[in-house]
Amino acid sequence: MDTRRLLKSFNRGDSEGIWIISEGELTLEVGSNVKYASFANDGHTTVDLDSGKDRRWVPGRWEGDRFEYDKNVDTVMLLKVKWVDGSGYWDNATAIFEKVFKKSLEKRLQGWLDQIGGVQ
Repeated sequence: MDTRRLLKSFNRGDSEGIWIISEGELTLEVGSNVKYASFANDGHTTVDLDSGKDRRWVPGRWEGDRFEYDKNVDTVMLLKVKWVDGSGYWDNATAIFEKVFKKSLEKRLQGWLDQIGGVQ
């Protein structure tokens, strides 16, 4: 179920999970207080960290080809250990930021140079 919780959690300067990007003297700090943010970005294994077991029963039901977690039903699915690839959202966001930042910086710098050049 996608509640957009992770996306909504990103805040500037969040002390619980800060990422820092610096370019020259400019710094952008962005953080999330969602504990699974790094797992979603980097990937993770489905092992039960509390018990260390390599498989567990998860309550829920099948809706077509999709399993929906529901702790209030009697039906279950066996979840075996596997690797879940990360989305790499942070790397993608960083690449976009760097591209946009560079264009913005070049545009501002050119504007400042034009102003200086026009001053007599």
